[in-house]
Amino acid sequence: MKSIAILAAQFYDFDGERIYFGGAERYLVDLVKLIQRMNYEVKVFQAGNYKWTRVYDGIEFQSIDKSRSLYDFFPDLNVEFHKETRTFDYTLYFCFNLCYPQANPNAAAISHGIWWDCEIQPWYRTDKWYRIIEQCLRGPEVIISVDTNTINWVRACYPSLTPKLLYVPNYVNTNIFKPSPKKGNKFTILYPRSLTTGRGWKETQFAAGSLLAAYWDMEFYFVGRGTEADEQYMQEWAEKSSRVRYGYHDMKDMPGVYEQADIVLIPTKHSEGTSLSALEALASGKPVIAGAVGGINDLIIDSYNGFLINNINTELIIDKIEKLYLNQPTLAAIQEKARETAFAFSHTRWEESWARILEQLYPA
Repeated sequence: MKSIAILAAQFYDFDGERIYFGGAERYLVDLVKLIQRMNYEVKVFQAGNYKWTRVYDGIEFQSIDKSRSLYDFFPDLNVEFHKETRTFDYTLYFCFNLCYPQANPNAAAISHGIWWDCEIQPWYRTDKWYRIIEQCLRGPEVIISVDTNTINWVRACYPSLTPKLLYVPNYVNTNIFKPSPKKGNKFTILYPRSLTTGRGWKETQFAAGSLLAAYWDMEFYFVGRGTEADEQYMQEWAEKSSRVRYGYHDMKDMPGVYEQADIVLIPTKHSEGTSLSALEALASGKPVIAGAVGGINDLIIDSYNGFLINNINTELIIDKIEKLYLNQPTLAAIQEKARETAFAFSHTRWEESWARILEQLYPA
């Protein structure tokens, strides 16, 4: 049996205690499950503060005591990973920015979307940053991109590298995520995102305050993890209102979470691929109000299966929610189109695409 070592930055936190349960985590689990079914031995390595081993759903995770990063890159982690996995037949890089300073040439790497479309770090777009990004792109044999946004950026900046990129969009299991009768008489707006500024968390919170004061039958449900301090803050904030809920769930429980919603918010401000949360919402027959960022534009057609907001702010979130809340025929029409859209991003199609890549790059 051939073996594949996967390098990821994080699945667990650096201490191996908390799992983030976001889209990247679901993707990693589903990819490893597929690799296992294809009769490979697989192990995931990630950064840690010390040496530990964990098992999640039959998948072994081993930390490498190298969590120091150079902004977007983990050069120490990269070097140590290659030392520790010499006995493995193949390697796979879960994020292509982990391909620095070295990458095995007969390997695949994944782009989960552009993360540098913001002004947070002055490091972005320096000459050194561009040199490292180019090195990451050149290293592996192929880079699987979950969106067309990344491919277009590479085409603009490094045209000769474009053939390395394959478009394999994210996916949803339409048999698991599907429309179900909604329980309760509240109009529920779901925010299934991490508690970070880039995901529009604060703008959504401010919008919730205004809308709950205006409409007695509306409620907000925030589902996502953040820092311990942010989670505590959200819990305390939610406890002050009978129409605000907060929690987080194992990925296996998310279909039931979407069942409770009328509208789903994906108010991303930057750093987004083809959001798994958006796809799960669409498959569940829920209109999606989203930031027009990254791979979101591959999923949402404005006024067809949801609404796009070019510049996320509280006022525009409120406006789009009210357009659906106050117009039931529009809501019903978009719900139907949402479900139809999801079939183009089926889990089966994603697995078939990945299986072809694995068979070609990693002969059994």
